[in-house]
Amino acid sequence: MPDSARFLLVRLRPLALAVACSLLLGASFPLAAATEQTLQSYAEAVDFLDRWRGDRQALDAAHERLTQLLIDAPEFAPAHVEMARWYLMNSRNYPAALRSLERAESLDPAFPGTYVLRGYIFERQNRLDEALAQLDRAEAIGTDNPWLLLNRAAVLQKLGRVEEALPLFESVFEHHVDDPKAWPSAKLGLVELHGLSGDAEAAEAVLLRAKALKPDDLSEAAGYWEWLAEQNRLDEAVAMVRDGRKRWDAPELAQTEMWLQLRRADQLHASDREAAKRAFGEASALASELGLVLAPSLDDWLRLQEQHRAGRGYP
Repeated sequence: MPDSARFLLVRLRPLALAVACSLLLGASFPLAAATEQTLQSYAEAVDFLDRWRGDRQALDAAHERLTQLLIDAPEFAPAHVEMARWYLMNSRNYPAALRSLERAESLDPAFPGTYVLRGYIFERQNRLDEALAQLDRAEAIGTDNPWLLLNRAAVLQKLGRVEEALPLFESVFEHHVDDPKAWPSAKLGLVELHGLSGDAEAAEAVLLRAKALKPDDLSEAAGYWEWLAEQNRLDEAVAMVRDGRKRWDAPELAQTEMWLQLRRADQLHASDREAAKRAFGEASALASELGLVLAPSLDDWLRLQEQHRAGRGYP
């Protein structure tokens, strides 16, 4: 995965870019071989890949810049590492990615990002001893790349060494808050590990900490109330979504609240019929706001739910 130092590149002024890259990419790459345009194209490609969230245009833009970069500066090893990342994001093409990493290593054996990414690929392929060896090489060279820690944590988790994996996830979670990919991965890794161990309190603490670290981020609030819903703490989830609707102008939150109310109705109908009716009424009102149509009554809705659970689908 990407060398964390490179995240700074996209925030630098163009006049400072060449000098900064000489420091951040490592002394082994000669600055004379990289023009300002090379470094700018590299920074743009990295940014597109780091912030890609399924947008095909962003992935294509990264590929366009990397392709031209490798035509203009074929000896620029970091670009081959980014092309390997592109192969993984575009089609999980491990053989092509590994070939790009072989090229990067031949050009600059001291660039740690090559070994960090190769460690990730080997972990995905369950080649765990080889993955650790690659990560050890990156660590020996020296890098503050958060994916060195995350990829090692993933390997250790697969090896059942959870107590060793936890502090690695925690370190990235606390120290790389602005990283658009590594930080969310660290958060999810912590929640997953705590969930697997049955420690719901620790998992919740991670999600609350995420909200505290990013108080204005709707996605962090959503992550918490989704977790609450998974724990069947639906009243709390509904209350949070309602607060979110007051705070953020996000129309999709009304639909989220509607579905949560329907889940509440389904959960409550056997123990508290009146509360279930109120929840269904709230859901119906929200559906009307959204231009949607629900079943005419709670009983009709419950009947449809039973049909769905029985695998008969909806009439």
